[in-house]
Amino acid sequence: MAGLLCALSLEKRGVKSTVFDTGMHGLGGRMGTRVIDPQQLIFDHAAQFFTVSDSRFSKLVDYWLEKGLVREWQGLVGQLELGGRFVPLPSSPPRFIGVNGMRPLADSLLSEWLYLSKLDAWCRLLWSM
Repeated sequence: MAGLLCALSLEKRGVKSTVFDTGMHGLGGRMGTRVIDPQQLIFDHAAQFFTVSDSRFSKLVDYWLEKGLVREWQGLVGQLELGGRFVPLPSSPPRFIGVNGMRPLADSLLSEWLYLSKLDAWCRLLWSM
Protein backbone atom coordinates (compact mmCIF):
# COMPACT_ATOMS: atom_id res chain seq x y z
CA MET A 1 0.00 0.00 0.00
CA ALA A 2 2.84 2.41 0.80
CA GLY A 3 4.32 1.94 -2.66
CA LEU A 4 0.96 2.51 -4.35
CA LEU A 5 0.27 5.64 -2.31
CA CYS A 6 3.76 6.94 -3.08
CA ALA A 7 3.18 6.34 -6.81
CA LEU A 8 -0.17 8.12 -6.59
CA SER A 9 1.43 11.10 -4.85
CA LEU A 10 4.17 11.27 -7.49
CA GLU A 11 1.60 10.95 -10.31
CA LYS A 12 -0.32 13.93 -8.95
CA ARG A 13 2.94 15.92 -9.18
CA GLY A 14 3.57 14.85 -12.78
CA VAL A 15 6.24 12.28 -11.98
CA LYS A 16 5.91 8.87 -13.65
CA SER A 17 7.00 5.97 -11.47
CA THR A 18 7.05 2.19 -11.43
CA VAL A 19 6.09 0.13 -8.39
CA PHE A 20 7.38 -3.43 -8.23
CA ASP A 21 5.36 -5.83 -6.12
CA THR A 22 6.49 -9.44 -5.94
CA GLY A 23 3.30 -10.72 -4.32
CA MET A 24 2.52 -14.17 -5.67
CA HIS A 25 -1.21 -13.98 -4.93
CA GLY A 26 -1.84 -10.33 -5.74
CA LEU A 27 -0.70 -6.80 -5.19
CA GLY A 28 -0.94 -4.71 -2.08
CA GLY A 29 1.81 -5.92 0.24
CA ARG A 30 0.47 -5.96 3.80
CA MET A 31 -3.06 -5.48 2.47
CA GLY A 32 -3.20 -9.17 1.52
CA THR A 33 -6.54 -10.96 1.56
CA ARG A 34 -7.39 -14.58 0.83
CA VAL A 35 -10.85 -15.78 -0.18
CA ILE A 36 -11.74 -19.42 0.35
CA ASP A 37 -14.47 -20.68 -1.94
CA PRO A 38 -17.16 -21.91 -2.14
CA GLN A 39 -18.12 -20.45 1.27
CA GLN A 40 -16.65 -17.00 0.48
CA LEU A 41 -14.60 -16.96 3.68
CA ILE A 42 -12.45 -13.81 3.66
CA PHE A 43 -9.18 -13.65 5.63
CA ASP A 44 -6.90 -10.65 5.97
CA HIS A 45 -3.64 -12.41 6.73
CA ALA A 46 -1.49 -9.32 7.11
CA ALA A 47 -3.05 -6.01 8.24
CA GLN A 48 -6.44 -6.73 9.81
CA PHE A 49 -7.23 -3.05 10.43
CA PHE A 50 -5.65 0.38 10.08
CA THR A 51 -5.85 3.80 11.72
CA VAL A 52 -5.55 7.26 10.20
CA SER A 53 -3.12 9.91 11.44
CA ASP A 54 -2.40 11.87 8.24
CA SER A 55 -4.88 14.38 6.78
CA ARG A 56 -4.01 13.34 3.19
CA PHE A 57 -4.64 9.68 3.97
CA SER A 58 -7.84 10.70 5.78
CA LYS A 59 -9.21 12.07 2.49
CA LEU A 60 -8.57 8.74 0.80
CA VAL A 61 -10.22 6.86 3.68
CA ASP A 62 -13.25 9.20 3.40
CA TYR A 63 -13.43 8.29 -0.29
CA TRP A 64 -13.27 4.57 0.57
CA LEU A 65 -16.04 5.08 3.16
CA GLU A 66 -18.24 6.73 0.51
CA LYS A 67 -17.56 3.85 -1.93
CA GLY A 68 -18.38 1.27 0.76
CA LEU A 69 -14.88 -0.23 0.68
CA VAL A 70 -14.13 0.35 4.38
CA ARG A 71 -16.03 0.78 7.61
CA GLU A 72 -15.08 1.67 11.15
CA TRP A 73 -14.44 -1.37 13.34
CA GLN A 74 -15.44 -1.36 17.00
CA GLY A 75 -13.93 -4.71 18.00
CA LEU A 76 -11.73 -5.26 21.02
CA VAL A 77 -7.96 -5.33 20.61
CA GLY A 78 -5.85 -6.79 23.34
CA GLN A 79 -3.37 -9.43 24.32
CA LEU A 80 -3.49 -12.83 25.92
CA GLU A 81 -1.45 -13.14 29.07
CA LEU A 82 0.16 -16.33 30.21
CA GLY A 83 -2.67 -18.54 31.37
CA GLY A 84 -5.06 -17.27 28.71
CA ARG A 85 -6.43 -14.11 30.35
CA PHE A 86 -7.44 -11.49 27.74
CA VAL A 87 -6.34 -7.94 28.56
CA PRO A 88 -7.88 -5.20 26.38
CA LEU A 89 -5.50 -2.52 25.14
CA PRO A 90 -6.31 1.14 25.82
CA SER A 91 -8.55 2.88 23.33
CA SER A 92 -6.94 4.19 20.16
CA PRO A 93 -7.95 6.32 17.19
CA PRO A 94 -10.77 4.84 15.08
CA ARG A 95 -9.85 1.55 13.43
CA PHE A 96 -10.96 0.78 9.89
CA ILE A 97 -11.37 -2.54 8.10
CA GLY A 98 -11.96 -3.48 4.50
CA VAL A 99 -15.59 -4.47 3.96
CA ASN A 100 -14.54 -7.35 1.69
CA GLY A 101 -11.00 -7.61 2.96
CA MET A 102 -8.03 -5.25 2.69
CA ARG A 103 -6.94 -6.22 -0.83
CA PRO A 104 -9.78 -4.30 -2.56
CA LEU A 105 -8.28 -1.08 -1.16
CA ALA A 106 -5.09 -1.65 -3.15
CA ASP A 107 -7.20 -2.69 -6.13
CA SER A 108 -9.15 0.58 -5.95
CA LEU A 109 -5.93 2.59 -6.27
CA LEU A 110 -4.88 0.50 -9.25
CA SER A 111 -8.22 0.59 -11.04
CA GLU A 112 -8.95 4.29 -10.58
CA TRP A 113 -5.61 6.08 -10.58
CA LEU A 114 -2.65 3.93 -11.49
CA TYR A 115 -1.54 1.76 -14.40
CA LEU A 116 -0.65 -1.88 -13.74
CA SER A 117 1.94 -3.91 -15.57
CA LYS A 118 2.32 -7.56 -14.58
CA LEU A 119 5.63 -8.70 -13.14
CA ASP A 120 6.38 -12.42 -13.40
CA ALA A 121 9.01 -14.49 -11.64
CA TRP A 122 11.16 -16.69 -13.88
CA CYS A 123 12.87 -18.13 -10.87
CA ARG A 124 13.76 -16.76 -7.44
CA LEU A 125 16.28 -14.26 -8.82
CA LEU A 126 14.97 -13.26 -12.27
CA TRP A 127 11.92 -11.15 -13.09
CA SER A 128 10.23 -10.13 -16.33
CA MET A 129 7.59 -7.62 -17.31
